[in-house]
Amino acid sequence: TPNGTVYYASLAGSYLGRIDAASGKVEEIPLGPSSAPHGVIVGPDGAAWITDSGQNAIVRVDPKTRAVKSWPLPADTGYANLNTAIFDKAGIHWFTGQSGYHGRLDPKTGDLKVFESPKGRGPYGIHATPNGTVYYASLAGSYLGRIDAASGKVEEIPLGPSSAPHGVIVGPDG
Repeated sequence: TPNGTVYYASLAGSYLGRIDAASGKVEEIPLGPSSAPHGVIVGPDGAAWITDSGQNAIVRVDPKTRAVKSWPLPADTGYANLNTAIFDKAGIHWFTGQSGYHGRLDPKTGDLKVFESPKGRGPYGIHATPNGTVYYASLAGSYLGRIDAASGKVEEIPLGPSSAPHGVIVGPDG
């Protein structure tokens, strides 16, 4: 975080770890009995945002109160195997699920949408350009996906049959 606090996800421990930069104190914040947090990012609101594959939910931990709030994926989605997330410039939380999903959550309204990704299994690393375009890497699908923010549809950018991209980073030039 800007103040030096470090967060980490404990997949096996079902908690969010928090390290206070000033004191070095480590705090374990329980996320729930079935929690299996995979990724954690700091949102524009300063909170920790977690892709929780155990709860099949997006989870937010308030930086001051440590209150935990969850947005479960719709029941008909099935197990998404949630992986990574990013916020776009509009403040929308985008995420991937390696079982073949990508989605978005509007933290202001709570509107959560989940989309089936092309070629099924594989969506993993995700990133947003400075202009707000969101891309994800499909580990099993051998493509880079560019997401249309309005529809959630994906344009596939092929990377070759032997590629297995794990992540994507967008440079400052977009």
